Amino acid sequence: MWRSAKKILGSLVPAVLLSFLVAILVCRLNQWDLVVPLTLIPFWVWGSLGTLSSVVSWLTFRNAASFAAFAIWILATVGLSEETIGIARELRYALRTEKPASRFDRDRGVLRLVTLHCCERNETAARESLSLAPDIVFLQGTPSEDQLEEISTELFGLDGITARSETGAIIARGKFVTQSSPGEPGAVHARLRLPDGDLLDLSNVNFDRTLPSWRLWSADVWDDLTLQRKGHRKQIRRYLGDYGNGEAYPPRFVAGHFGTPPGDDIFRPLARAGLRDAYRLRGKDWGNTYPPGYPVYRIDQVWASPEIEVIALRTRFSDQTPHRIVICDFRLRAEPEEP
Repeated sequence: MWRSAKKILGSLVPAVLLSFLVAILVCRLNQWDLVVPLTLIPFWVWGSLGTLSSVVSWLTFRNAASFAAFAIWILATVGLSEETIGIARELRYALRTEKPASRFDRDRGVLRLVTLHCCERNETAARESLSLAPDIVFLQGTPSEDQLEEISTELFGLDGITARSETGAIIARGKFVTQSSPGEPGAVHARLRLPDGDLLDLSNVNFDRTLPSWRLWSADVWDDLTLQRKGHRKQIRRYLGDYGNGEAYPPRFVAGHFGTPPGDDIFRPLARAGLRDAYRLRGKDWGNTYPPGYPVYRIDQVWASPEIEVIALRTRFSDQTPHRIVICDFRLRAEPEEP
């Protein structure tokens, strides 16, 4: 009897595992609001569970179906996990025979945007940007106005300027043509004229943290995460305004603390407006930013319009912030890149 049951289970278990993979992929592809607690979980977590289950199935049944399930889960995990991109680039960097003195060195003429979360208005955290030689700094959870002015002066001297909201700020060199904070205490929007005359549209965002929960059996958890996603998506659409409607707009960054891992539906309006995830373009390490010691989630991101050539994007650990710092090096293109 056990042989018959084993034979049936040997076919049924791999089929269930592959059906589960298909279900996860369909949910991630469609990003329905009702399944947001599942799609917030990084794909490598699902991949690890599926791969481990396939190994147990193969050890138990020793059949081709279990091995096939294992192989498919491995390929899906490596191919579809966000982190694979940066790890592959990091491996290529490690194999290079000639390396710059520092991984954060940059060529002449390359600009640098730094985004970091100060956590409880921590001035020491904000000062972490000083050592990175930035041209533009996005801060979330900012210190006081006087402290921001001090940091601006230390960074850029008399050329330093600051645009701020209740808990967000942009520090740069040049002149702000316009600036606003549309109703959200952490959001800052500004149009910056750089010293060389080029214009940049800048949006610094700071959303509530929206991460997976262990309490997936709770209807309250599902409701809360669904409502948070809807609210964040509405905010992003409001930030974009008429951007992307065919009019001539300056190159644009939307960056900061999105509170949500990549692949979530709140990023779809950005993609539809033509902006690209800078990490996917030129990310060169693990990429995740939270928690800082052992980062699992990439909730701090940089999105750039096609007129911006992203040169490199890295993260940096700091014991002063609850997130890793994101450093994006870029140039402005003479002509926008085709999407």
